[in-house]
Amino acid sequence: MVYADFVAQARAIERALGRYRESHTRDMDAFHQEIDKLDHLGVQVLLEGPLPVVSPSQELIRCAHRCIRPLRNSIGARERFGAESGECADAAEAVAEAGLVFTTEVRDFTETARRVLDDDSAGASPHP
Repeated sequence: MVYADFVAQARAIERALGRYRESHTRDMDAFHQEIDKLDHLGVQVLLEGPLPVVSPSQELIRCAHRCIRPLRNSIGARERFGAESGECADAAEAVAEAGLVFTTEVRDFTETARRVLDDDSAGASPHP
């Protein structure tokens, strides 16, 4: 089911944000690839899902894209000022805040998808 794949990919982005915060990785290609996968799955949700899941899925994708800038800024601050600087700490905090917002969007999409699936199964009529 596309909802499960979409949520699993969103969770992969959550984990990637955590790894970037904890590591000294400077290459964001892998993070961009994770977001590209979410974009692809989002198209499937857009085409297959009923209207109630469309808006939350698109907001989740937009939120994933909004995580790029704070992450890039954090990597840049680490390179320019060093890991122990105040600028680096502020940038890392911005990544953490973006991650929390993203986690909230994942939860909101998941709850909406669950309601839609529950409504679908409740409305299904048993075969005689």
